[in-house]
Amino acid sequence: MPARLLPLQAVHPDNMPVILPSRLLRRAGDEDLAAHYDRVQGGSYREGRARAQVLHEMQRRDEEAAARGNRAAVRSSRQLEQADAVEASYIAAENATRGNMLDRKGRAHDINPRALITGREADFRRYASDELMEYYQTHHRPLLYLRR
Repeated sequence: MPARLLPLQAVHPDNMPVILPSRLLRRAGDEDLAAHYDRVQGGSYREGRARAQVLHEMQRRDEEAAARGNRAAVRSSRQLEQADAVEASYIAAENATRGNMLDRKGRAHDINPRALITGREADFRRYASDELMEYYQTHHRPLLYLRR
């Protein structure tokens, strides 16, 4: 019979061991770590090691938060670049087709020409004018890649 894993119980900072096990170290809140750091201010080797352990964990958390912020900034930058590329492609296609981007069915269904630029290939083939199809045979058609 497999052993059941019991959930970790919250440990009050006053009851924490001097050297924290890694699972407890990772689960402890910032306030609990600060309280533990204040508690281990003696001059013994174990207390010095405990202070270094808490400082290291706080630095790890700060670096992780900074990396998370960097990833968000990179993602935002990529989204802006993608939007600029789509807009530039739309303007170039509009100039090349002299504004005639939809065929008769597309105008009848009131299709947005911008949706053809980044939308499904089947919709593009169904509603794009001959001029627009000809333009995108020789130019890159930007597609929006959705994250799943």
